[in-house]
Amino acid sequence: MSDNQYNLKVYISDECLTKLKEYGYRLCIAKEVNGKFNVVFRGVNKLLFQNAFRFEDRYRVFGTSTFKDGALIEASTKKNAILGGQEITLSSAGVFGPASGPEKPAEGL
Repeated sequence: MSDNQYNLKVYISDECLTKLKEYGYRLCIAKEVNGKFNVVFRGVNKLLFQNAFRFEDRYRVFGTSTFKDGALIEASTKKNAILGGQEITLSSAGVFGPASGPEKPAEGL
C-alpha cells in the first residue's frame, strides 16, 4: 500500500447499531477543510457491525467563475490532478500548468 492509500474499519456495537438504524443515521467520513470536518468523501446507508473503507488521497483542482459560500461549485476550467504538498499555477488565460513539487500526502493541500 502506498503512502496515500488508507484502510479504515469502523465497528459499531449492537446497541448503537440498532439506534443508528432506527433514527436513519448514515456513517460518513469527512475531511478537515479550513478547520472544520465538513467535506464528506465517503458515506454508507446500510450500517453493519463492521464497516470497511478503502480510500486514497487523490485531489483535483479547478477554477470557477462564480463562488458563493456554502453553495455547490461548478468547474469553469479543466480539472487537474494534484497530490498533497504539490502546487499548480492558473494562468491569466484560465489554463493550469502541470502540478509540481514533492508529493507529501500527509500535508494535504
